[in-house]
Amino acid sequence: MKVLLWAVQRLIGGLSTIGAERDIASRLHVVLPGSPNRGMFGGDGAYGEAKSALDAVVSRWHAESSWATRVSLAHALIGWTRGTGLMGHNDAIVSAVEEAGVTTYSTDEMAALLLGLCDVESKVAAASSPIKADLTGGLAEADLDMAELAAKAREQMSSDASAVQEESAPGIIAALPSPPRAHTPAPPPDWADIDVDPADLVVIVGGAELGPYGSSRTRFEMEVDDELSAAGVLELAWTTGLIRWEDDPQPGWYDTESGELVDEAELVERYHDAVVQKVGIREFVDDGAIDPDHASPLLVSVFLDKDFSFVVSTEAEARAFVQFDPSTPSSGRCPTPPTGTLSARRAPKSECRARRSCRGPSGRRSPPGSTRRCGESARTWPPRSTGWRCGTSSRRSMRSCPPASRRPT
Repeated sequence: MKVLLWAVQRLIGGLSTIGAERDIASRLHVVLPGSPNRGMFGGDGAYGEAKSALDAVVSRWHAESSWATRVSLAHALIGWTRGTGLMGHNDAIVSAVEEAGVTTYSTDEMAALLLGLCDVESKVAAASSPIKADLTGGLAEADLDMAELAAKAREQMSSDASAVQEESAPGIIAALPSPPRAHTPAPPPDWADIDVDPADLVVIVGGAELGPYGSSRTRFEMEVDDELSAAGVLELAWTTGLIRWEDDPQPGWYDTESGELVDEAELVERYHDAVVQKVGIREFVDDGAIDPDHASPLLVSVFLDKDFSFVVSTEAEARAFVQFDPSTPSSGRCPTPPTGTLSARRAPKSECRARRSCRGPSGRRSPPGSTRRCGESARTWPPRSTGWRCGTSSRRSMRSCPPASRRPT
């Protein structure tokens, strides 16, 4: 009812006031989509009641001058229109309906009739009194038994289908169902033999997202609900080092700082505020490249205004500077007396990089401690060898992580 009636009334009242201050003679012309359907089809909810109420809107035009003086109405009683969302499922019985003497319309035909109610003659006639257009095609007067017509239509379609099947029957058999076939997996890749000690390999056991809100699970919770669930609080408390899992003396979560066993029912209340302060956009701390005074070095491009020479250790290094910027004519190498060392010279207007302080009190940082290996020893990982080799493995190497049934999911 809100869409079919109440919203229509409010729309008419609101649009009728537009332009009242500038053009007092203008009128809003409205074509009301009426219908002869007063429940004759059934199963359409309050459609019939809403269409009956449009008759009351026309009657109120004569009684309510507050909006009627700037509105003209054309009440169209729309008949059987084929192919619409409301009547499309009844297209099967259109032939039977037309045999009963009812005229049906296509969508183009009905659209042309409704647009005809918006011409100048219709607007002039509706200015003095609402006009009523009967576009029902005899549907209102016809005594139709929809159930009987539908049964006849189904019988007709069934007989037509049988006739078509009989005509195409010779030489044709029904297709047999396809037997089940085993899934053929992709062939395993042909890896080369490993020629290094497995102890020197960095084994990649999986991949996951790591961002300002931790993993993809906790980020999704904050994006959707703007609140961490109990599982999210537990995961962040674990990955940031606030708690750890221990099997002895009693399996459970232990507070990292105090070493006491924490009841699972108290985890959210105890660590929620702490983990929220460790995620998202927050103030930088003295961690790695970030200085205590929130200053971080930034390399920016500068251009020389005169020749600039600097010492290089080898001739190959000097030639490398020349090859990198061959467009600078004066770039090259020359002996620097009296020591005889080599130097490279950059010409004016050459681009160089200079360090500049970039200050910002806050930003997007990963949760502190989330990049560590859970439960592993404090040795440096991965090993700082000269040449790293990487491999993959389907086995997890987190020996001290909690069992899968107790880890955050």
